[in-house]
Amino acid sequence: MTDSSRELVSAALVEHGHALRGMLARQASATLLRFETPDDLYQGFAGEALVRAERFTDRGEGSARAWLYEVGRNYLRDRHRHWAALKRGSGRVVRSGLGGGRSTVSAGATPGDEPSASQTGPMTIAARREQLVLAAKALALLLPRDRQLVEWSATDVTLVEMAERLGMSPESVGKARARALDRLRKTHELVLRRMTSSDEGSAS
Repeated sequence: MTDSSRELVSAALVEHGHALRGMLARQASATLLRFETPDDLYQGFAGEALVRAERFTDRGEGSARAWLYEVGRNYLRDRHRHWAALKRGSGRVVRSGLGGGRSTVSAGATPGDEPSASQTGPMTIAARREQLVLAAKALALLLPRDRQLVEWSATDVTLVEMAERLGMSPESVGKARARALDRLRKTHELVLRRMTSSDEGSAS
């Protein structure tokens, strides 16, 4: 990374920070904003821009600003794909019951309540969405190997198949899967407590 490139990018971040923050907030998808706040997005984007500053080529006035907007749009797309993939995986986890069953913090709902698949209505839809968000956040906190084992379990991949994919014995995979599921349940409960505490703090 050249010092001049980093300096130009840093200066542009300072000069256009407010506008860039607004752009990220406006263009972020609803799915993305369920997991990351506009401040989170801006901080992540700014860090990404500084890391990639060596790729920036100064082409005159306004080039740093235009480059930052391009980096910002790409960053939003990458983060959306990241969370969308985890959300799809969390849907399988919720349906398989691996999330521990305690997956909603909706107003009027008791942690542990799970809406029936046959139920409909705004509250049920909202509860299902919260289940997916909660499960996705729990999955995101797991180590990659644990997350993979959980997702395979949710899609009925057998121990023998897992062992073949990982180059391990079925017995070792069975123990690793049990640990991964236990970590998921504990992480799930931790995220739920944090979300509940946040909701209570907002209401007070």
